[in-house]
Amino acid sequence: MHNTSRGFTLIELMVTTGIFVFMTALIIAKYGSFNQGTLLTNLGYDTALMVRTAQNAGLNAISSETSTQNQSYGVMLTVNPKVTSVIEYYQDLDGNGLLDKTDTLLSLYNMKRGAYISNLCVGADAADCNPIYTVSISYKRPNPDAVIYGTDANQVTTQRMDYARITLTSGTDSRSVEVYRNGQISVIETPPPVGP
Repeated sequence: MHNTSRGFTLIELMVTTGIFVFMTALIIAKYGSFNQGTLLTNLGYDTALMVRTAQNAGLNAISSETSTQNQSYGVMLTVNPKVTSVIEYYQDLDGNGLLDKTDTLLSLYNMKRGAYISNLCVGADAADCNPIYTVSISYKRPNPDAVIYGTDANQVTTQRMDYARITLTSGTDSRSVEVYRNGQISVIETPPPVGP
């Protein structure tokens, strides 16, 4: 009788296991970067939604408990990559377009999972955008235009601008939210920021 055994040899089993481990590692690595990019895109849309919420509140004549007059509503964002970034949604009671002591803070949106505001800039348009420390974007009825102000690290406020770009970063991925004076808000994918 001829004895033939069928099955895998040790070498075949090691090659198969190696291929399986390699493919699993590749899928997990790709899933992590895909997941990070998806979360950052969602954060960009959440940021745009906060700006849109301020726009809707300002244009729909929502009154406060302290006043029946139309108040402006806005969001303020600050560059601070060392701590969790927040978006401050406020009611601008004094109508100056900035969040200050006389205004009412309505809510805070905390960015999670290592995401932060890495860069802010304001200007006449995307080509003429100057880096800034904080950006305030507010709206007041009956004018549908955005009121955009920037403040530098020395608390010096710029003149009213026509454009603002908010760059959100997590790891090596970035997304930008662009806000135009005419009310247009868009989220775009951007390359990683350079510098502080």
